Amino acid sequence: VIDNYCRNSVPANTVVDYLIKSGLTTIDFVGTHAHYDHISGGIQLLDDSRITVENVYCYDPETLKLAGSGSANARSANEDKEYLKAFIRKAKDKGAKVHLVDDGDKITCGEMVFDVFRIQPTKFTSLDQGQAYAYINDGSLCLYSEQVYYMMVGDANGAESVDDYNLIVKGCEVGHHGNNGTRSEAKIFISHGCVFAIQCNNEKGEAGSCEFTRYGSGRMKEQGVTPWQLDAKR
Repeated sequence: VIDNYCRNSVPANTVVDYLIKSGLTTIDFVGTHAHYDHISGGIQLLDDSRITVENVYCYDPETLKLAGSGSANARSANEDKEYLKAFIRKAKDKGAKVHLVDDGDKITCGEMVFDVFRIQPTKFTSLDQGQAYAYINDGSLCLYSEQVYYMMVGDANGAESVDDYNLIVKGCEVGHHGNNGTRSEAKIFISHGCVFAIQCNNEKGEAGSCEFTRYGSGRMKEQGVTPWQLDAKR
């Protein structure tokens, strides 16, 4: 399971129900970054007595080097850092083996092998808005499967890694719930073979059409990529 949204939310509950009904009760969990709406659903999996989480993969909280007590962005980043540390403690308390992974590592889950790409920002920008949004989002673990030519990006974008390593990407997740991505980044994905993209959020309407997703999914759609929206209620 890669991320699991917010604890006890409809999407998280849907994943739990699917795992139980499918008999997939021994799992690994990957938390792409330190935000509550990605790893608190992982805590739900750890706390569910019907499910055994054997391995947990995430990055080292200490790599969030700008977290601290200074600016509003630094304080917010520090809250996220502490939440990730608490998540790691919970995983260990529940008997899971915790693996701290980063750029250049590999994650093997059953038959699937993922190459890990990560570009952690080294400074805050106006996009952080006092909440360290871009700092945490853009530092997400990006997971690439050469077996199926697909990239999961958490709340990042992934285009820079796709371009730098000349990856073949037939499909991708649109980062930050369908919001993260410029025209130039969309063009990078297309130049590397992308034909479809998936956005994961609760926005209404066609993928890429609402105000929130007109940047990421909307830019992909402009360039000819078919964006699909996952709806946990369906």
